[in-house]
Amino acid sequence: MCPHRNRSCIETRLKENTAKNSFGEDFEKNLRILFADFPIPPYLLSILEKNGLMYMLEDSCLKFMKYVMERIEMPKLLHSSKYDDFFHSYIVSTVLSILSVWIKHDYKESAEELSAISIQLFRSTAKM
Repeated sequence: MCPHRNRSCIETRLKENTAKNSFGEDFEKNLRILFADFPIPPYLLSILEKNGLMYMLEDSCLKFMKYVMERIEMPKLLHSSKYDDFFHSYIVSTVLSILSVWIKHDYKESAEELSAISIQLFRSTAKM
């Protein structure tokens, strides 16, 4: 399989996840939905993590983030949409980092815990 086709499959699964789960204004609920029904099966996430390939999800997740952001209102960095790429990248890298740790923990944490961890990280960073 070529990497482009793999990314296309991941993007399709992420968009299907968005269509199936109504993402709304509640960011914490959106994260809980994402972690509870992550569109990439755990065995595949484990393979990606074990082989140092989690970066392969980044482009697809960024496209997914832009797709979701078209549907919900999010705060603007420095009150300008010209910084949206920074914001999207920050959220995606945080979510992927949390997924990596979750994989290393053998998926022990619940979707609620992961979303709460994510929200706490986002909030504590915003206070800096």
